[in-house]
Amino acid sequence: MDCKRIEPALDAIAHAHKSNELLKVMNELREIYSLSHLAYAGLRMPDLADADPYFILTYPDEWMERYWREDFLRIDPIYAASRTAFLPIDWRKLDLKSPDAHYFFSEAARYGIGALGMSFPMRGPDGDAGTFSFTANVKPEEWDSFKNENQSEIAFVGLYFHERVIRIWSDEHGLKVRPSLTARERECLQRLAEGDPPKKIATALKLSEAAVRLYLKRARARLGAVNLMQAVIIALRANLITVP
Repeated sequence: MDCKRIEPALDAIAHAHKSNELLKVMNELREIYSLSHLAYAGLRMPDLADADPYFILTYPDEWMERYWREDFLRIDPIYAASRTAFLPIDWRKLDLKSPDAHYFFSEAARYGIGALGMSFPMRGPDGDAGTFSFTANVKPEEWDSFKNENQSEIAFVGLYFHERVIRIWSDEHGLKVRPSLTARERECLQRLAEGDPPKKIATALKLSEAAVRLYLKRARARLGAVNLMQAVIIALRANLITVP
């Protein structure tokens, strides 16, 4: 993972307070990774079990107007797969033989949205769910190489994107969000609490020191801490890590 490449995007996500600020990050990511489009769908928002998905995406407005007008949500195979999946979804492996799926992708292609893409489903601690997707206009024979080169970093960014969307949504609706950390953030913060410096943590977890520092920085931001010492205290109080 290229920490230097994704860190500016993660910082921008952490400081975003409105959806248009997150959309700006998406457009910057399109340039960095040479993507056709990026799309986020909040499938289940906190304290709102049944509702249309909450979209932030770079698709053309004309396509989205038609998407809602003709109720494409009903036949969207990506949306259907994302609602139940836990693992990354390669769009090429979706069942595209049905007339509805074929029609959906053929119409999307008219607006510059190809069928080569990936979606990363995400599930949060408060029952929230979302998916972060990207498409790329590459040749079919180049897709696997492009996907393997970029998917881990894009999925990593998508995780923080989802967390920030949930935070913004909850703030707007007066909801409290429980502190949470990813498994890697928890591991790094736990070892920091035990007195290990980043270099030692990196060796123990078989990560680069830059990656460890990035995970610690992200943990601090997610917990709303001003420094790592405060992050450890907040994590301890929330039972995210244990007392050494």
